[in-house]
Amino acid sequence: QHYTSLVYIGKWGRDILQTIWNHHTFKIPLWDFSIGYGSDIITTLHYYVLGDPLNLLSILVPPKFTEYLYGGLILFRIYLAGISFSLYCFSMKKGKTATLFGTISYIFCGYMLFSAVRHPFFINPMIYLPLLLIGAERIFQRKSPALFIGMVSLSAISNFYFFYMLVFAVCFYVGIRFFTFPHLHPIKELFSVIGCFFCYALPGICMSAFLLLPVLMQFLGTNRTKTEQLSSSFYEPSYYLNCIFSFTSTKRIGNWTCLGFTVIALLALIFLFSSRKKYTALKVAFLIQSGMLCIPFFGKALNGFSYVSNRWCFIYSGLVSYIVATILNDRTSYFRTSAVWKKSRAQRIFTACLLLVMCFNLALNGYYLFHPNGQDYASHFVDFGKAFDTVQTTAPKAVLQKASSDDSFFRFELDDNISLNTAALFGINGTQYYWSLENHNISDYLMDLSLNRLRVFKYKNIDHRTFPNALASVKYIAQSDSNVLPYGYTKYDTVTFPQGTSYELYKNSYTLPLGYTYTSYLSQKDYRNMSPELRQEALLQGILLEDQDIETLASSYPKTKASFTSQSIDYTIKNITDIELLSDGGFEVKKAGASLTLHFSGLPKSETYLSFRGANFSAKNQIGKKFILKIASNESKNKLEYLSPYYKYYSGQKNFLVHLGYHKNPQSDITITFPKKGSYHFKDLQVICQPMKNYKEHIQKLRETSLKQEEIGTNSVKGSIQLSQDKILCLSIPYSKGWTAMVDGKKTPLFKANVMYMALPLRAGSHKIELSYHTPGLKLGVYISCVGFVIFLIILYRNRSRTLTLDSMD
Repeated sequence: QHYTSLVYIGKWGRDILQTIWNHHTFKIPLWDFSIGYGSDIITTLHYYVLGDPLNLLSILVPPKFTEYLYGGLILFRIYLAGISFSLYCFSMKKGKTATLFGTISYIFCGYMLFSAVRHPFFINPMIYLPLLLIGAERIFQRKSPALFIGMVSLSAISNFYFFYMLVFAVCFYVGIRFFTFPHLHPIKELFSVIGCFFCYALPGICMSAFLLLPVLMQFLGTNRTKTEQLSSSFYEPSYYLNCIFSFTSTKRIGNWTCLGFTVIALLALIFLFSSRKKYTALKVAFLIQSGMLCIPFFGKALNGFSYVSNRWCFIYSGLVSYIVATILNDRTSYFRTSAVWKKSRAQRIFTACLLLVMCFNLALNGYYLFHPNGQDYASHFVDFGKAFDTVQTTAPKAVLQKASSDDSFFRFELDDNISLNTAALFGINGTQYYWSLENHNISDYLMDLSLNRLRVFKYKNIDHRTFPNALASVKYIAQSDSNVLPYGYTKYDTVTFPQGTSYELYKNSYTLPLGYTYTSYLSQKDYRNMSPELRQEALLQGILLEDQDIETLASSYPKTKASFTSQSIDYTIKNITDIELLSDGGFEVKKAGASLTLHFSGLPKSETYLSFRGANFSAKNQIGKKFILKIASNESKNKLEYLSPYYKYYSGQKNFLVHLGYHKNPQSDITITFPKKGSYHFKDLQVICQPMKNYKEHIQKLRETSLKQEEIGTNSVKGSIQLSQDKILCLSIPYSKGWTAMVDGKKTPLFKANVMYMALPLRAGSHKIELSYHTPGLKLGVYISCVGFVIFLIILYRNRSRTLTLDSMD
């Protein structure tokens, strides 16, 4: 995600500059068909790179060398976090030595060591937090709010996810800090302070609206925010023990709880709580935040109420590091004024010893985290210097090499994880997606079809199913190790890269273009009453429309009378090992790796599926985990990935349709291998065969009248079509409210079709179609940002006028 997005945004920026230089026009690409099925560039990549000003440097760096910029920016961000924390300590009157200790604790804490290399932008909130707190202090001191407003704006522009946590951090800080000042009317003054900070934060948020508003609109529409994962009231007992022992080490705890401080931090806490009638605010803050780390609810709340994740513990790291700075500052001040402590040389030796202890502790933490003799964290990543070469040997590059002369619109499928997202770097269209914010219409569609191995924000193919592949305009498949193929795909070529990576390419004989036409429609009611295998077959025969759109079009188009050829096949269970058959049809697995075989008489020239309905798996001692069942037929193999309701990426999926490929010969056996001991229940388990006898006819009917002369430009699609009768044009473009359509120069509403695509009802005759895209919320966000900037200038002017008045009075 991170490397790919940094390379992509560099190319994106260069394209904008080249357009200005060569064509003297300013046009920002907002849509890219090579990101998933086609996605909004701003809302997809903002989370990773778009809001961070440092990433603009990628515009100056060729893709071949972007890896070095990537690594350099990690180090530079850590440095900036240190500078930022140091500035805060100095603003709070901490000495240089104390500030140094606190800063080292801050920038080499467990959170930083773990997250900096895994998610580089996770460092950014550690840069922004101390500067926000300096801004808050200036407001408390009735000085200029410019820094606070500016940092609110930058934080919101940079990343909405961490901005959410930073809002909590500032509110927490202001609440604690408020009570360290004397007050005549505490409650009244507290509300006054809250109002003051809100009024200063508002223009900062407004100034960020040009990015924040579109991203929030996308975020609120994702399926990640709609499914609630289950969580316990408390963590497992081992979690609390690990929290204690990992306070001074980088031992993995889970749930993104990263501590990893030093012995110096532990000693500072001992001094903190052994000091009576001092440091009350720090004690209260530490106890509250430590308590929050102990209760899953807070991990969930500060993660947007999606799943339990303590990514907010960078705030905790800041607090602990500030405690280190405070205690050392006060202790060294005490020693300097003590009669016992008169020799500055002895003081320097003592300080140097403490520093050596801290550095040695940090070195051990780093060694234990990264080294093969420790947690071997470094092995999780691509070797340094090989990122570019790795990308150049992925499936999209293989397809591009052999299909570069194919000027038609098409998509391709792959089966490996290393190739995810890399299609965007080559400008080739696929069906794979692995970004945090997704178009919910796509995941809704894949869920309707009970897609196997689906996460709403991560999918790499449509399980190589014949019918959905055709509807998605898939023309090529690049396989590295899978043996599951749809019907109609023939061997096209083999691509072997010098590094040894090899892909088999298959070409679809029955691909559909970007725009194909239907003569009839499916109703939502009929579609919802169908099983997944019937749904995908029905969508080849009639276009699915929303109920309100059907009311508009019902008089012009007939309702589809779908016919189905799929069959549920009876089976018997044999070769049972270490498995007990339950009365409800489920299985009690008594040994990990146990298996059973379903024996049946399959159909020739058909796809074979294994259907799980109402799945509920609960392996022993595996709450919160995912379970992968291995499933193999006579000639093909696949996997089912089941996510428990306690798993962080659970999406509510209970139905799975596992594809075992198209085969001329009938399949007769399916073997299921269970990964863990436990109970595996389902309401229904079926073997389904899908013959292909009507498939060619359905495809021919859909593509006999299609969109011609396709021209895909920046944020636009153009084409023409000649119709002998009224038809509904289906565009295999993911539905988004950002798209608008012009038919023969007249604005025409676009309908949502087949759950994830778009449709245009057209009358008989010749038509010119023009589609254009604008990021939803972008224009309004720009207007709000302009208003926010004007308010910011007014605040600065009034504050400057007030300062000048006070100076003249003096």
